[in-house]
Amino acid sequence: MKDKEFWTQANRDTVITRVVVEELPDGSLKRPPARFLECPSETMLRRAVTSGDPIWVLQVFYQTGLAQEARFRKFFISSEEAYAESENFPVGKKIQTILGVPDERQADETFNPNALSPETQLSVFGRGEPPYQLVFESLVGAGVFTASYDLTETVSSWLGTSGQSFLEKRFGENWKDVAVLEYCSKHFHPTSLANVAARVLVAESVARFKFDAGYASRELLELFDGAEKLALRSLNTKKKAGSSGGRASSARRLANLEILMQQIEQLSGAVGLISEERIVEQALEKSVAKQKGFPKSHKTHADYGTALRSEEPFKSRYEAVLKKNA
Repeated sequence: MKDKEFWTQANRDTVITRVVVEELPDGSLKRPPARFLECPSETMLRRAVTSGDPIWVLQVFYQTGLAQEARFRKFFISSEEAYAESENFPVGKKIQTILGVPDERQADETFNPNALSPETQLSVFGRGEPPYQLVFESLVGAGVFTASYDLTETVSSWLGTSGQSFLEKRFGENWKDVAVLEYCSKHFHPTSLANVAARVLVAESVARFKFDAGYASRELLELFDGAEKLALRSLNTKKKAGSSGGRASSARRLANLEILMQQIEQLSGAVGLISEERIVEQALEKSVAKQKGFPKSHKTHADYGTALRSEEPFKSRYEAVLKKNA
């Protein structure tokens, strides 16, 4: 019989990966708006923001299992305070987070009706929509969607003009979701992440009955988690064998992302004149031409586009360029 610990222990560790302290002068897009600093403990910080004085941000990056790196931030009125607080978050430390912030609560001995947990309040309100980030990441990774979440040339060519016309007539504005599912069904295994992700889209946008939206969402998360665990075991095996290939590959990827991000920043003057997708495409073309060995495959380009939109330190830089007129 499985003991209590089996059912109550954490199944994935959350570990601090890196810590960054940065000065934020007046005008920095990373500074918090004064209207959001309403707590009594934030009085001095609010005054500094309002006065245009420099402030400092402590960014703590962490990773849960093999999920994408996430972060939480703390703001300070002096670098001394920021660096002192950073000592509480050494790299490699295991932490617990709730709703994206560190959680250091201890178990309550008695019920407090005036302090329901964030988990309970979130569940009562409703935990939101399907995991769209994972859905799109799966379909971009499979080469079905482009980085801007449009059909790839491969899918469009397979579908053909007549096929598109048929789906548009039958399913209206959501015809692309059906096209994606049909393509995945004909080309990938039914239990593949791409196939299940496509089911989520159709169940949410087309189906009369929404049962499969929740079912497929849960299946997608469970399959991803299973694949993640296999990858984690493989990674641990490589580490034990002294393999440095993973680190080298990661370093190359970060270097390539930096090259691509710099090209996008150089194209900032084109924002509003041409589409976001075209700006990214031009940046990729320039990166391939500039850097010998820069990946040329569509799948890798799609992965890079997703990374710039979702992973720090590139996400904030990407949004500063492409979303400035949003």
